[in-house]
Amino acid sequence: MATDTQIMFLAGAIILIVVYGGFAYVTSIIEESKLQSYVDMERKLQDARLLYSENCLALEENKRRYPGIIDKEKVNQAQLDNCFQIRTGDPIPVKIILKTGESIEEASTSAWTETTSQPLEQNQYVVSADKNTIGHLTVFHK
Repeated sequence: MATDTQIMFLAGAIILIVVYGGFAYVTSIIEESKLQSYVDMERKLQDARLLYSENCLALEENKRRYPGIIDKEKVNQAQLDNCFQIRTGDPIPVKIILKTGESIEEASTSAWTETTSQPLEQNQYVVSADKNTIGHLTVFHK
């Protein structure tokens, strides 16, 4: 038979384990949400660079940049590889689809593969293509 002291010790140990486990679980959820929000923020920044940088898709005429207006000539793999390079010099996997009227133009970085095993992050934007045409730009991230 267990004494009162042993029962109290066992109850205290169980409570301590439950409290510590709950704290560890809540901490892991918070860290996971921070990581996901960091990834979302990073992708939004990459998309902003894609739309507003002359090194990416922004139209540039007579040394003037038109942020948010896409130069259709820049929708190609070489331009995207340059736009989405990371520190190692390799591009990250990104694919874009630009729909303007009945025209559909697609391009992807050289790191993009058409596998469906990884979930895709998809962001859509209403853009102007060549200053005269409204279009929809879809950006896919892996």
